[in-house]
Amino acid sequence: MTLIEIVAGVFMSAIMLAVLILIVKLIRDTRETMKNKRNNRD
Repeated sequence: MTLIEIVAGVFMSAIMLAVLILIVKLIRDTRETMKNKRNNRD
């Protein structure tokens, strides 16, 4: 029982970490896209 709980906890942590990385990537891509649009306008 305890082993299953530990595995579930690790699995949840891994998912949270993956989601966090995806969000950071998305924010970076959005910032770069905004920068490129500003540069193209000028």
